[in-house]
Amino acid sequence: MKHCLSCLCVLLLLLGTARGQGIVYVAPGGEGNKDGSSWDNAMGDLQAAIEEAHKQYVQSGNVTQVQVWVKAGSYTPASWPNGLTGTRNKHFSLRNGVKVIGGFAGSETTAVSTGGTTILSGDLGNGVYAYHVFYHLGNAGGSGQKLNATAMLSNVTIQDGWADVAGQRHANGRGSGMYNNDGNALRIEDCVFRNNRRWWWSLVF
Repeated sequence: MKHCLSCLCVLLLLLGTARGQGIVYVAPGGEGNKDGSSWDNAMGDLQAAIEEAHKQYVQSGNVTQVQVWVKAGSYTPASWPNGLTGTRNKHFSLRNGVKVIGGFAGSETTAVSTGGTTILSGDLGNGVYAYHVFYHLGNAGGSGQKLNATAMLSNVTIQDGWADVAGQRHANGRGSGMYNNDGNALRIEDCVFRNNRRWWWSLVF
């Protein structure tokens, strides 16, 4: 009996390690039980997947970067991961230790996406647009959320952010595609920014 229990503990440890080292899967609307453990059980909420990946990174002792593989399709922000309230303030946010990769067909087993375009859109429907598709607070207000080069975004299209509030110093008048406050040092590669509007300064601020 002791031998069986030992084997079971080792198996559970190995399974936990494999998940912790790995990948969180995302598909439009989600699949299966939506726990993100495989394409068949892909999560439907991109931000929830990023948070799950970040949790795994922290559990690794901030050592092992976790990837989020995002199937081709369109995704819109549905929450406020860095605070704020109000419909137009909904946004996505990267996290340290997480690399988000788009363009997958939904069957790949290696990090070579072959499926088309992953669109991250601020178009919330009914003529309403998010001020920022991505919003990163940095250390403003002592938040401790400043991003470093382990926060990565790859092979996605970021569109339809509308930072249209007048005023040169208003946060919602700049950075419509991605707003980076207080010196965030994230990495962006092979991404397209299009149809993002701003009142004053920059599609990426």
